[in-house]
Amino acid sequence: MYNHGHHSRDFTHIDDIADGVVKALSQTAQPAPNWYETGADFDRSFAPFRLFNIASRNPVALRRFIELIEQACGK
Repeated sequence: MYNHGHHSRDFTHIDDIADGVVKALSQTAQPAPNWYETGADFDRSFAPFRLFNIASRNPVALRRFIELIEQACGK
């Protein structure tokens, strides 16, 4: 367990990820010709693509996540 479990991650259900991917595919990306690399708009580009974060935005401590799995498994 890296860092003894003292770090957090977003654990997102696979159905939510799949739904997010399908929704992102329905949004046709358009290039932003005035975009520049040092700008703050990381979701924009001169190329026709966009970045989407489809995580849950609810980080859980890894140690707590393992505890919940153990409880569910009767350990």
